[in-house]
Amino acid sequence: MTFLENLRAFQEGRLMYSVEEVGPNINVLHTEVIPGQEGCDFCSVSWDKGWIYETDFDDGWWACLECSELIENDDEEGLFVRSVEDAERRFGRMDAEAIPLVTAMVTTQQRKFLRGKTGVRVRDDNV
Repeated sequence: MTFLENLRAFQEGRLMYSVEEVGPNINVLHTEVIPGQEGCDFCSVSWDKGWIYETDFDDGWWACLECSELIENDDEEGLFVRSVEDAERRFGRMDAEAIPLVTAMVTTQQRKFLRGKTGVRVRDDNV
């Protein structure tokens, strides 16, 4: 299987999708993690001890210890690299088709988080 096929299979087993019609020709895609399939919202690796970050657009984002340190140090590039490297470990080497898609997905998702992050992180050891 290719990188994108492996990624899609993972998402189908981990995420639930719904579409909300908010206006003429305007739909909003909502995603929700299937219970029991949680993981770090940045690297998807760890679901051990970590931190919860409140945002102004949803219920918050969960970060493993490693990703949280990158966030706290304002290391956007390090967070991006960790996310992409994890994706390649899980789904195989990215081909030319996957690189722009994954880069856009990760960059968009992380920028949305960074712009919407409110307050301070809250320790979460109840996982």
